[in-house]
Amino acid sequence: MPEPESSARLSPHLIVPWEAATLTPRSEAPGGSGPDLVQHTDRQGHADALVDGLEKARREATQLVQQTPEDRQPDGFAVRIEAARDHPLSLERLDASGLTLMSSHPQTENTQQDALVWIPFDKVASFSQRIADFTDDTTRGNPKQAVLVANMEQVQRALLEHLWQERQGMPPLDDERWWELWFDPRISPAAVTTLRALAEERHWRVSERAIRVGERLVAHVATTGNELAFLLATNACPAEIRSPTFAEGLYAVDREFRVDLVKDLAARIEPAAPEAPAVCILDTGIAQEHALLKPALHERAYSVLPGSTPADRIGHGTQMAGSPFSGTSPQPLKHKVPSSSVTALNP
Repeated sequence: MPEPESSARLSPHLIVPWEAATLTPRSEAPGGSGPDLVQHTDRQGHADALVDGLEKARREATQLVQQTPEDRQPDGFAVRIEAARDHPLSLERLDASGLTLMSSHPQTENTQQDALVWIPFDKVASFSQRIADFTDDTTRGNPKQAVLVANMEQVQRALLEHLWQERQGMPPLDDERWWELWFDPRISPAAVTTLRALAEERHWRVSERAIRVGERLVAHVATTGNELAFLLATNACPAEIRSPTFAEGLYAVDREFRVDLVKDLAARIEPAAPEAPAVCILDTGIAQEHALLKPALHERAYSVLPGSTPADRIGHGTQMAGSPFSGTSPQPLKHKVPSSSVTALNP
């Protein structure tokens, strides 16, 4: 697959202050005992209800897509499939036969497990047939497609709030804020291009670059949730929506906003006392005129390498000497960077 239009090198400094978690939980590997299946006395009624929900979702999606310009129309739509209480879905089977598992939420005390699935319009009939097959028996007398269908409780068109992946509730949809969008190139290869075009037309702020995380592309956009819902009817439908951490939000914002943040912090920096300790940084140099670093430098920066300049052509040394953006209170510096400690080493 070619590189996306908007991709970025990962930062040389990555801090992960939380425990690892699977973004899209999968069902157990083949060979396990499999999920405990709901026993339905009315298999026909159960299958009919699921097919009706799928058909309603298709009609709603079709109506929305018809309002989308042709060059941005998606080839399918997202549905939310809810599981019966204490009966997990077969996520493996929902990620096959032309369908794409976008994400899922585990069961909690107050909610049942669900799965968000991308269904191409031309696969609706075959998926409906697989559900309808539940009414027939195998040669052994068991319901067909039981592992796929038995534990489904409800099928509906996915809404914006169904894509939300954070533990805390989704923010109010009428508030403008930064959103972190995770795209699956398998279902929306042109997602970033479409997102940028829509952002320009609808006056959204959007990140300068998107980054690749595993199989996903991650971009940031600032708008209201009500506006963001428009993406679901385009070929920029996200697979997941998350809340950016502060660092991710800062990385994603436009240059003008970053400049404002720098000015704000520079005004709050209090230089270290004359007797404060000095920290030696052996790195690629430093941007000594940077507003956030100049108060910490003692006199000027020098290189210990003959014929070398302390200018930071790589950027790494400047990042290592950087200051935090967090908070709104004054930021007194507790140490200095000595004038002879910043080096221009060739990496």
